[in-house]
Amino acid sequence: MWVDEVLNGHDDRCMNSFTMPKNIFHSLLHDLQTNYSLKHGKVSSMEKLALSLYILGNRESNSKAAERFQRSGKTVSQIFTDMLHIFVRMEIDTIIPTEGQFE
Repeated sequence: MWVDEVLNGHDDRCMNSFTMPKNIFHSLLHDLQTNYSLKHGKVSSMEKLALSLYILGNRESNSKAAERFQRSGKTVSQIFTDMLHIFVRMEIDTIIPTEGQFE
C-alpha cells in the first residue's frame, strides 16, 4: 500500500523515497519486466523495484526496509539480492566502454 501511495502522491515523495521521478520509476519497471525477466511472485515486481531503490537510495538497513515494506527480513534480503543480480545484468547492457578504453 505504501508504494502505491508514494507513486500516486506528490512527485517529491517518489524522489525522496526512490530517488527518481515517477515517470522514470515506471519506465525502469517496464524495462526490467520486458528485458530482464523481473516477474511478479508473492511480491509484485513494482514492490521489488521500490524496495531495492529504497534501500540503495536511502542507505537503509534490511530491518528498516522490512519494517517499511512489512516483509520479513529474509524476504527483503532475497528480493534485494535478486534485484542486484538484475541490476548487474542491466549494467552490462547499458554501460558500454569506448573501444580501446579497456584492455
